Amino acid sequence: MALTGGGPGFSSDLPAIFMYTFAFKRNQIGLGAASAMMMLLFVMITTSLKTLDDIRGGNLMALPAEIAFEAWAKAWSSACTGVDYDGLKRNFWNSVSFVVQAVLISTLIGAVNGYVFTL
Repeated sequence: MALTGGGPGFSSDLPAIFMYTFAFKRNQIGLGAASAMMMLLFVMITTSLKTLDDIRGGNLMALPAEIAFEAWAKAWSSACTGVDYDGLKRNFWNSVSFVVQAVLISTLIGAVNGYVFTL
């Protein structure tokens, strides 16, 4: 970085430096925040697809050596969610039902408001 100034382009920038540069030096807070969220999402998804040996390897940004869905299956069926070991499936469908109801009610109220305010 010291020799090339981050070049060519941004090829030698670390993700944290990229976020800092755009957010604070170029005053593009939105791009800096969006890149931070995308990095967190990338780390979350790639870590969930790694085996325990890959996770213990220590490289957080590395892609998994082999894709493993065992952690997803275990979380869905037998993860501890408080008192019992039912997994996430019961709570997931509960969340889906609440989201559907909230979207329908918000859409209905928004449609009525839109109709009233256009008169």
